[in-house]
Amino acid sequence: MGRRAASPAGGPVAAYDGTDSRPSLRARWLASRMRQLRDDQGLARRFVTAHLDVDLSEFGRFERGEHAFTRERVNALLDVYRVHDPDERDLLLRLAQAVWQSGSELDFDGAVPDASFADLLWLESHATHIRCYSPLSIPDLLHTPSHAEQTARSAAGITAGQERIAAWQRLTADRQQRLDLHPERVELTVVMDACALSRPVGSPRGWQDQLDHIRQAATLPNVTIRVLPTDVPRPTAVDGAFSIFDLPSRYPAPQVVHIPYLGGRLFLEDSHAHATAFEHLYRVASDVDQPTIRIPSEQER
Repeated sequence: MGRRAASPAGGPVAAYDGTDSRPSLRARWLASRMRQLRDDQGLARRFVTAHLDVDLSEFGRFERGEHAFTRERVNALLDVYRVHDPDERDLLLRLAQAVWQSGSELDFDGAVPDASFADLLWLESHATHIRCYSPLSIPDLLHTPSHAEQTARSAAGITAGQERIAAWQRLTADRQQRLDLHPERVELTVVMDACALSRPVGSPRGWQDQLDHIRQAATLPNVTIRVLPTDVPRPTAVDGAFSIFDLPSRYPAPQVVHIPYLGGRLFLEDSHAHATAFEHLYRVASDVDQPTIRIPSEQER
């Protein structure tokens, strides 16, 4: 069953364990803002529900992010709350539409492992800058099709059926499109531990292709890849992978941190600790094309 935990950094946090029992990040954002708008107008729940002919308990679940309202109903609520700013209306209506998009509804033939993964895909598609720290493996956004296949075969919850493998490869390719999509391409900054580049995955040829792909990706103007040498100490509290998504200012949280773990994922809003840790890791790491960073060649394999 999903759970909510307390944030060590003081910000809101949502934890998922692969079930649909917890509100999505998008649903919580929409619910929080809509509740604030109602409070700003001094409107009682009973007045709003009577105006829209909505059950009071159903409306309560909506304001907690546990129940989705249609885009049309949210539009009607914005009229009741006297929201006339076109930018805010557009944002909230877009969130209302996105809330209906769960992991099972995404068109990737079952490749999405759980509902919370849909929040990750949503963050990737809306972020202006993604900062990723990966101590043990190569981040998904840098995978070749062959590496994506190996990931799909080993990932919990994804069977080794060829249809699922192909679906995961298509999903990975779709996620990578914004790295080279003008004018909306996202800025990507990656810090990897050197051990992630020295631990082969798959066949020797496939692994060499993956290393060559990393070199090629580092030449893109919006992609920065740095490697943390094994003799450089990490911050003591940083034990696992995390990503920081910088979002446009119109969204409720300017930054969201994604922390994957076995069986689920954690989302933190505005975690200063992770931003500080990433800046430190970035400073002590070296560019992937620096002489001090050696990516093994095929001959060395």
